[in-house]
Amino acid sequence: MFQMYSNLFYCALGIAVKMDAFNSSICRTFEDICNRVSELPEKTAELVELTNFMIESRDVTVYNLNQEILGVAEKILFLFDHAILPSK
Repeated sequence: MFQMYSNLFYCALGIAVKMDAFNSSICRTFEDICNRVSELPEKTAELVELTNFMIESRDVTVYNLNQEILGVAEKILFLFDHAILPSK
């Protein structure tokens, strides 16, 4: 019986570590976008490049990140549904 709970614990711990790394990568991507759009362009070409980056971020990157966040939320809800929590 102890072995079964031990295996479940290590499995859950492994999932938690992977989810933490995945969540951190999502946060880093948002931080990278924030840092990039905070730059002040000095030339017209840089302004055009920044504008294109902002459009790409809005239309593609942030959309994909939102989908990843929804996936993480589903995994967390699954873990909560199947977790064995202490009664106290």
